[in-house]
Amino acid sequence: MTMENPYQPPRSVVSDVPVESENNSGGGSNIVLPDGVKGWSWGAFFWNWIWSIFNKTWIGLLALVPYVGFIFAFYLGFKGRELAWRNKRWESLEHFNRVQRSWSKWGLIIFVGVALLGIVAAIAIPAFQGYVIRARSGANHSFQRTAGRLRLPVPSALRASAAPEFKRWSPISSLRNN
Repeated sequence: MTMENPYQPPRSVVSDVPVESENNSGGGSNIVLPDGVKGWSWGAFFWNWIWSIFNKTWIGLLALVPYVGFIFAFYLGFKGRELAWRNKRWESLEHFNRVQRSWSKWGLIIFVGVALLGIVAAIAIPAFQGYVIRARSGANHSFQRTAGRLRLPVPSALRASAAPEFKRWSPISSLRNN
């Protein structure tokens, strides 16, 4: 009974080691994709037509067509990296991945930034409109209360009956007035 040396490195067959593939980017639709090209592309999903121009993937311009664009954004998200590898010549796989990561990073940053800006605007705009309405109508009432305590005459322009009526604008109210 022979005992194996536990400190001896494992043996491997040279034919099992993958050979470094050549750079076949920009070769069209008939090339074999190397490992590391396939995957989801946030850059192609969020910036579909801009991404398509910079990656020479002209079919991505279909994202500009109404109704088709929404569906095509998902197609570019799924297949965008493969299309970019096939349609544009890249220095290396590392260069390709670095550029696509950059597109994804900026796509997510700008998407989150716009979403946060939209949330802030959705909260701030109605709050500001309410503030303006309260400031315009409430200024007259506070002056009247102060003038009443001091027994000062209230000018007729500042009386509550003379205060202008402020209404919120809506598309329906503008149609009724016409």
